[in-house]
Amino acid sequence: RLGRQALSERDRSRLEEGFFLNDSVMNFFIQLLTRYIIVSDRSREVHIFSTQFFTQLTGRGVASGQEGWMNVRTWTKRVPDVLGHRCLLVPINEATPSGCHWWVAAVELPAAAGATEGPRIGRLFQLDSLPSEEPEREEFRSKVIRFLRGYLQKEDEQRRSGSSTAASTSSAVGPPLRRLPFEVSDAPEQENGCDCGVFVLELCAELLRRGGECGELRGSGAGPKAWFGQQRASARRRVMREVAALLVEEAELQGCSDVATLLGEPSAVSPGSTATASASAEPSSSTALLARVRSLWAEAEAETEGRRLRRRSEELDECEIVGICLTACGSGDTGRRPFEGAACRMLSASQPAKIG
Repeated sequence: RLGRQALSERDRSRLEEGFFLNDSVMNFFIQLLTRYIIVSDRSREVHIFSTQFFTQLTGRGVASGQEGWMNVRTWTKRVPDVLGHRCLLVPINEATPSGCHWWVAAVELPAAAGATEGPRIGRLFQLDSLPSEEPEREEFRSKVIRFLRGYLQKEDEQRRSGSSTAASTSSAVGPPLRRLPFEVSDAPEQENGCDCGVFVLELCAELLRRGGECGELRGSGAGPKAWFGQQRASARRRVMREVAALLVEEAELQGCSDVATLLGEPSAVSPGSTATASASAEPSSSTALLARVRSLWAEAEAETEGRRLRRRSEELDECEIVGICLTACGSGDTGRRPFEGAACRMLSASQPAKIG
């Protein structure tokens, strides 16, 4: 259990190959990502809603996002300022003719001209690993856009009415939240009918690492399609199974099913922190366990990055390969260094003549 989200044996079986991820699995790993695996000042610019958020927003017969706001008005009470984030991510579970399908809506919130990074025009994106132009799906997408715009507008109104000092997001650069521009982003595409949930989790992880910067979602650069592909998703599913198995094993050893207790306080074990709770030079059990979880998580990136580098090594000379490895291993980006270093070790093993 992590927070209010339990992960039963039946839920864990959904991590096996060929199964669709359910809400319990999605929400458990969303919390694990945001609280323990990707923790930095940049990642705090992103807020990821529960998978039940949109279902609740549209429930009880409401006709708009403004009305639906009442259904979810308490969902962000523990979030100091939900509209103060750079990016909001809303996992969407859509019923399709062939079954259910996960995709994620990304909301880039506008920023006023006085913001640290300068003015930012807000935008709403769809990131879908299995895009379709079927009329039923187009109709559902329109509903998502309409309800999210309405919710954001109502949340902004409540934010301003509840605090005389709150800055209006609607008064920032660009159109009001009820008319946020919408774009379909060129997302990575799955090659099977069951990995949509894994793709959503991986997209959330990538945006957490980027601090919610949505420039690439707008089509600038290679775009999110270049972030990862089916190989990474397949590796991620395996890693998620291993992480779940590790946590279950540790829970049984310690007689405690609370993952937050097993991993410790996030602030005490996040990267770069120093332990002060114990005079011993040995890491605490929670610190060691978290390090193992993070190391496992990095294996999916290392595996696919290693394959990519091995393919490139066939076309590169010795100096170019050494430069790639030195850049990766010496990077100041702590969110990427573990898997890039591991990828270079994999490449070194496969190309000893060029790197050794």
